Amino acid sequence: MLSLAVAGASFAQPVGGDDEVEVPVGEPTAPHPAGKPVAFERAWLEPFFQHGAAKAAAEKFRGDDWAGAETGFARALKSLPRSGDERLAATYLMALARANQSNWADAGKLFEQLYDSYPKLAPYHAYNAARCRLRRNDYLGAIEWAGKVAKGSVPEAEADLIRVDALRSLNRWDEALAALDSHLERFPGGPRHAEVLYKKAEATERARAGQGGGLPGPEAQPGARELATGLRITA
Repeated sequence: MLSLAVAGASFAQPVGGDDEVEVPVGEPTAPHPAGKPVAFERAWLEPFFQHGAAKAAAEKFRGDDWAGAETGFARALKSLPRSGDERLAATYLMALARANQSNWADAGKLFEQLYDSYPKLAPYHAYNAARCRLRRNDYLGAIEWAGKVAKGSVPEAEADLIRVDALRSLNRWDEALAALDSHLERFPGGPRHAEVLYKKAEATERARAGQGGGLPGPEAQPGARELATGLRITA
């Protein structure tokens, strides 16, 4: 899960490559006459949520009080300017708070809206939208949204595994196996390597057996579990 730092990191820091989140910046200042110095504005270096209901909601979010954070950001949105990145950031954290309460439908709706309205964090919105679809058993929707996560972005690997889980749930084992092979090739040292090996062993067994739709779920196939146990030990 993304922390509050995504929306609240200091704007004084330059935006880096794909291993760093592109931090939203504030509204551009009004044009100034050429040749005249621009007065320094402290707000340029400040993160979001410095005052009022937004600040209180951010504190709730930092403390893992998801219900309090959701309520707080909903209250803050009533007073934040309709145009501006702070309002979008507050909406994003409200969506995360809803997801952390397993409110997948409402959270997913916000993430899908933010994908268009808050493009600076589009890969995260697409990933979270896919995750919400998967948790709601909308596997085709999960595959669609996982496919919108930009290649080379930070959440690409996790979105990849959401697609894998959706394909497994649909019993599309040949496609799942191909997706797992691709994942292992592109992310050979991922933190979920052992889990991926288990899922590959399972998909290999199912694909070789020619099993199609309408069959029991992945946990009902014992052979793959024994094989994956050995893989996990050697991973």
